[in-house]
Parts: sequence; C-alpha cells; structure tokens
Amino acid sequence: MKEETKPFRFEGRAIAWYYTTGQRFVEIVKEGTIQSDSEMDLSLPVVWFSLNPQWEWTVTNHVRDKETGKRVLGDMQSTYEDGRGLVRLGVFLEIAPHTWEEYKAKHCDAEMASRIEKTCERMGANPQEWRYTYDPVPIEDCVLLHVYENQEWTNVDIEETRESVD
Repeated sequence: MKEETKPFRFEGRAIAWYYTTGQRFVEIVKEGTIQSDSEMDLSLPVVWFSLNPQWEWTVTNHVRDKETGKRVLGDMQSTYEDGRGLVRLGVFLEIAPHTWEEYKAKHCDAEMASRIEKTCERMGANPQEWRYTYDPVPIEDCVLLHVYENQEWTNVDIEETRESVD
C-alpha cells in the first residue's frame, strides 16, 4: 500500500478534502450538508474525505470508450465535463478523523477490504489518504472551497458562493 500524503494545511491545521462535481456541489449547498456518498456505500453510511492535495480518484466517473463502447474509467477532465465542473471542500481534519484502517477493522471483512483497496489503487487512489466521519457535515464546517479551472485548483469565497446558489 502507498504511503500517506502529507495533508494540505490551512491556518496551521491539516485539511481533508471532499472532492465532488459542480453539479453535486449545488445539491450540497441547497441541502446544507455533505451527506454519505452513495457511490461508495460499503456497509455503513459515512462521509468520505481525502488528504490527496490534487484529486481523489474514487470520485472519477466512468465513460464509454469511443472505439469499443465499453465503460472505462475516465479522468479528471471527463469528470469535469460530465459533472459540470469539479469542486473540493476543505474541512479541518478533526471533522473527518477516522482512517481507512479504522474502517476496515470495524466494518469490513479482510476479503472485502482487499478487493476495495486493489480496485481503488488501480484507479490511482491511495486508501491511506482516506478519512471519514459518521455524521453528515454541515456546509458551515467547510473552511475552504476550491474550483478546478484551467487545470488548477482556485480558491473561491465560500460564503459568497453559498449565497449565490441559494
């Protein structure tokens, strides 16, 4: 398994990122909370975050290969296009304090955990970077909002964005 990435720091504190699409971000703002990810619904509803400072590959969508017609793993660009942009919400690490190792120990049998790790590592993800919380995360707990444009993450005022979506 890969080593854990050093987390991004903001105001001297470690940040965990919730990566999502622009389309899903609008729903999050309207709901007022980040809810459990149905796509990674293992055995227990939790909200997943990542320490990866660039991208969490488990968020990447699948696309149809133009030549074979088969569904294949896309990339950031295809996810950006299909999801109407990419957004990451940063929370202090204390909001999502639990690790993948804890999740495995409490909620997965060894075979399932191994399958998840191998599948996600093939995608480019690093389970050592995953963090979670059992509770929905209020949007007010997000201290950073970045949008992906021109192949880089740009800081956006979270309060202004929330007001414009409401």
